[in-house]
Amino acid sequence: MKKLMIFLSFLIILSAVVSVSASDAELVTLTLDPNGGDGEIVVITAENGSVIEIPDCAYTMENATFAFWTPDQDGAGAEEGILFYPGTKCYLYGNDTLYAQWTPLPDYSYSISFDPNCENVSGGMENMAGENGTFVLIPYCGFENPGFDFMYWTLTPEISKVKYYPMMSCPMIGDMTLYAQWTESQRFMIVYEEGVDEQGNPVVSEGLPDSEEVYDRYRYTVENSRSVANGYVFCGWTTEDFSGKEEFVAPGDTFSVSGNVTLKAVWISLPEDFEPTGSDVIALNRIIIEDSEYISRYDLNRDGVLDIFDLVPMAQYVVDHIPGRYDVALG
Repeated sequence: MKKLMIFLSFLIILSAVVSVSASDAELVTLTLDPNGGDGEIVVITAENGSVIEIPDCAYTMENATFAFWTPDQDGAGAEEGILFYPGTKCYLYGNDTLYAQWTPLPDYSYSISFDPNCENVSGGMENMAGENGTFVLIPYCGFENPGFDFMYWTLTPEISKVKYYPMMSCPMIGDMTLYAQWTESQRFMIVYEEGVDEQGNPVVSEGLPDSEEVYDRYRYTVENSRSVANGYVFCGWTTEDFSGKEEFVAPGDTFSVSGNVTLKAVWISLPEDFEPTGSDVIALNRIIIEDSEYISRYDLNRDGVLDIFDLVPMAQYVVDHIPGRYDVALG
């Protein structure tokens, strides 16, 4: 019985020691003071006497960069080496505070210049300027490189890991040159076809322009050369793009290419057994009137009226068929 009493007394004493040790493991805090900087106050909570790691500074200060932490607000201890950099490990005893110390930025500005990084380029871009430590938005590319699309900017003429895209924020920490990087544009075909007349009959013509390959967004100019066919007046072209949309265009017109385009010739057929000559044009020019005697012969657009809309295609037909004018051998 005596031994049992001794054993119970030992357990009581051991429990008391453990209880006292547990009460010593209190929680304490380390406050990170921005010391004039901007940002939400950061407080670290840990067990008293534990090892903690000093974090990065989450604060900012205009025209200044973070240097290190010190236990003194004025940073006086830094001269004696009492300072803490992010990543430093230390023991935390009791509640404490570390103060951010700041290094003022020099009072001057930097510039960013833009290099097209190619030879056959048009357009231009002005340099950008900004105060030291501020941020600027990288602009869109103002250069045009025929046959190529702009991708992004880099710090070297060669493609590098660091890439700057338009509207990306960039810190002004020194003068820099950004180089444009390009990728080859997609290419499309411009194809000319003989087309059909107003009744849908295929037309056999001479002088059809050659097909041409162009790149995406190219401003294409319709060939000025005219296709000619006996018994028909050439009026222009209809375009049919990759979406099936059709639109009339005349020689010399321009449009932006965004897919394969087919240009089909548009024709007006002449009355049967009628081959206009210069005298016909002169005659029609004199008699542009409603006269049934001439309707069947000169009314090229079949609207029942002789007018300028008949004169013009007739005159064009005569011009088209001047021997040797278009280097086309007509039968």
